[in-house]
Amino acid sequence: MVVLPEKTLQEEKMKDLELFQEIQNYRKRGVDVALVTVVETQGPTPRGEGAKMAILPNGSCLGTIGGGCVEARIKTTALRILIKERSNREITANLNDEFGTEDGDVCGGTMTMLVEYLPSSDNELTAGE
Repeated sequence: MVVLPEKTLQEEKMKDLELFQEIQNYRKRGVDVALVTVVETQGPTPRGEGAKMAILPNGSCLGTIGGGCVEARIKTTALRILIKERSNREITANLNDEFGTEDGDVCGGTMTMLVEYLPSSDNELTAGE
């Protein structure tokens, strides 16, 4: 787990607050959002636990979980969740596999991320769905 200095922790909290405000703005305008959160890391990774990124149905991203092909892979999964599945999913990305090495993701660690489907206010899930 990465330990951040106090000033950096405050900056991260502010970034999270701004990200959540942006997500709410999109949801109020009728846009579903997928929120990706790094929930566990092992070994060296581009971002630590708690890093967040939002994906919009048009493929735009807000925030980052580290870039490279790990972000591209998670973006593809998030878009599938937004368009078809409309559910939450946990995904683990290995950053030392052959695919990662070829694309420059040579951090060598593993990231587990939660992808959450956040429906727009027009598509709010109701209890029992």
